Amino acid sequence: MKRIILSLVAIATISLSSFGQAPEGFKYQAVVRDAGNVILNNQAVGMRLTIQQGSIGGTAVYTETFAITTNSYGLVNLEIGTGTTTDDFSTIDWSAGSYFIETAADVTGGVTYVVVGTSQLMSVPYALHAKTAESITGTVNYTETDPVFGVSIANGITAVDTANWNNHTVDTDTQLDAAGVTALGFVAGAHTVDTDTQLDAAGITALGFVAGAHTVDTDTQLDATGITALGFVAGAHTVDTDTQLDAAGITALGFVAGAHTVDTDTQL
Repeated sequence: MKRIILSLVAIATISLSSFGQAPEGFKYQAVVRDAGNVILNNQAVGMRLTIQQGSIGGTAVYTETFAITTNSYGLVNLEIGTGTTTDDFSTIDWSAGSYFIETAADVTGGVTYVVVGTSQLMSVPYALHAKTAESITGTVNYTETDPVFGVSIANGITAVDTANWNNHTVDTDTQLDAAGVTALGFVAGAHTVDTDTQLDAAGITALGFVAGAHTVDTDTQLDATGITALGFVAGAHTVDTDTQLDAAGITALGFVAGAHTVDTDTQL
């Protein structure tokens, strides 16, 4: 049988089947060459891939086969987890230690496989382990110790609150009923609008005035009552035209009436 060489190009990117969910598989690429290092392009080959746990030659936890044709560059593109197998790829516990992948091939396209190499699987397949976070079983007991959270409003959110978050309805009725009118502080029932623009006695009284007939005093002369109301004395008045102060006037001003002399002596 012709000896073959598989040049591993990449055991690489996770093939996303849907956003937000880890897929059950990952990409595998290899270039198939013969013993003379000649690329076997556009040739049917049979391949068997085995995932071994713990070490090279360790426990085979998953085995699958592929019948595939290389492209014009001798490259095969496989998705591990989708080949022909009797194993269940989804049961692999990627958290249980290291894993290795053994590659075997039959360059005639048959099933007489020859092992051509084993390589350790690095970080990419272990992203599948993240899918275990999709379903958490059991009771999660956790006490928040962050002091910022402790003084925040979120600290008061209870399980009852979260249960009620999606149990709300919106009242789409745009008409106010009697209860709504009352809640706004008004009296429910029929109302009429007073379109009378004239004030009646009740309206005048409500404004602080006296209802009834009123007359306007058009007399511009003050009588005795008006003078008294202004704080003056009603009656005849005379004007004193004497410009000289007499004894009474001097006394009224707070001085002493009589003759006064001036002391011209400047010596004490």
